[in-house]
Amino acid sequence: MIVKLLVFAVLFTFTVNGQDSSLAGAPQPIGESQQTAVRWTDAQGLPIATLIGFRSTNSVRHAHAAPAMSPYIHQVDSDETAPATSIIPMTSITVDTSESQLSEADKERVRQEQLQQQLSAKENELAILRDKAAAATNQLSAEKTRADTLEAQLTQKEQELSGICAQRNTHQQMSQDLNRTKSSLEQVTQQVIDREREFIVANEHLDDATQRLTAKEQELQITKSNLDKMTHTLADLDRELLERNTQLTQAKQLLASLGRSLPTQGTQSASNKGAVPGQTGPSELGKVSENLANALQDELKQGSVALRQRGNRLTLALASGDLFAQGDATMTPAGTSLLERIGGALQQFRNQRIEVAGHTDSIPVRSDNRRPFRNNLELSRARAQHASQTLINSGLGTDRIKTVGYAATKPLASNKTEEGRSKNRRVEIIVTPWSTSPSKGKKVEQVVNKPAQPKKAVQKIVNR
Repeated sequence: MIVKLLVFAVLFTFTVNGQDSSLAGAPQPIGESQQTAVRWTDAQGLPIATLIGFRSTNSVRHAHAAPAMSPYIHQVDSDETAPATSIIPMTSITVDTSESQLSEADKERVRQEQLQQQLSAKENELAILRDKAAAATNQLSAEKTRADTLEAQLTQKEQELSGICAQRNTHQQMSQDLNRTKSSLEQVTQQVIDREREFIVANEHLDDATQRLTAKEQELQITKSNLDKMTHTLADLDRELLERNTQLTQAKQLLASLGRSLPTQGTQSASNKGAVPGQTGPSELGKVSENLANALQDELKQGSVALRQRGNRLTLALASGDLFAQGDATMTPAGTSLLERIGGALQQFRNQRIEVAGHTDSIPVRSDNRRPFRNNLELSRARAQHASQTLINSGLGTDRIKTVGYAATKPLASNKTEEGRSKNRRVEIIVTPWSTSPSKGKKVEQVVNKPAQPKKAVQKIVNR
């Protein structure tokens, strides 16, 4: 500001001097001119410089305008009220300044220069600080950007850390599951090893059992072969016995016809000589059939019992399903009741032989430790024995009953169908008249027990 003021003062001085030089050639009368003073003051009203000029009629004094940030003030003092119209060329310029004022102005100027220098230094410092501030701002922006980047990276790392933690937990869980699975696998492996050992031992036992079974099957084949031979032998003996019974009946009829042609005593004598004790004819066997038919009317109608007579042979066939449980030889209550009624009907006739025969189908018996029989032959024989015992318990004599097991050797129908197998599973009660006296009957039994096969096999088939 001081510099501007000084520049303004210099320019004004040059202007005044120029006017003075231009008017020097036209001298004015001093008496007619007036002295004019122009004074400059600063902002505090202190006088800086005074310019003195002359006017023709009145004196004009100019007050300075302080060169500052605000507009300077121009003040004119005159003895007259009318303003001056022009400035008369000055013959000389007088500066009215006191030494104190000049000293203060110098001091002020020095002080202003110092302040200006300080201001310049401060401005330089301010520029440097502004540069530093700009650099700091840029650095701050960069740091903010970097901080944002780091924050984003931190967020990403936190997310990755969370994922890693979750994976670690999952890994720990999977590790625990794997350990449990390994433990279970070890247990299962040990169990498999134990089972393999047991399997090896079982195979060894199975081999032994297979060898024993093979030997038993061979024995069974031999036994079956012997049984077939025994069965054929018994069938031949039955046919021979039937033929002898027929011949005996014919002989009795012949004796009866001869006795009718003789006197009464002679007839009685001949009858007594030709008659065989305990002998019965077809007429008495018919009475037995009639008595059984009356006792078994319901069963005959249902078809569970079949009754047929051929010559001197009366056969009563009973379904095994009505007498025994499946695969068993124990009598059911219904079967026991049925055989007791049959025994009661046969008890009235004491001159007949009774054969109880067990029959099965061709399906092998399942092996079971709870059952006393191992095959169909033993099953048929066991069923025949139980049926015979029930007849004996009902009052029939043991000397009249013969027990036989035929297994599947005498089928009534084909074993390829269930219906045929059902018919073949049966117990037959065969009633025949006595053909000889009790003593001769023993001889007949001895003939039955005399085949050329082993004695044990025969005893399994014939048992009285």
